[in-house]
Amino acid sequence: MIIKDGFDIVSGWKKDRKDPLSKTIPTKLYNAVTRRVSGIKLHDMNCGLKA
Repeated sequence: MIIKDGFDIVSGWKKDRKDPLSKTIPTKLYNAVTRRVSGIKLHDMNCGLKA
């Protein structure tokens, strides 16, 4: 399916996380800056699930 539909990358992320704000805010900031600098629109840049 991934190759057939022409996707270049697959990336996952966890939903409904219960992380404290001390972890959530820096992560959101990091992801926003990384998206802006790289031009790659991924939800979670640090997610370990990539193909």
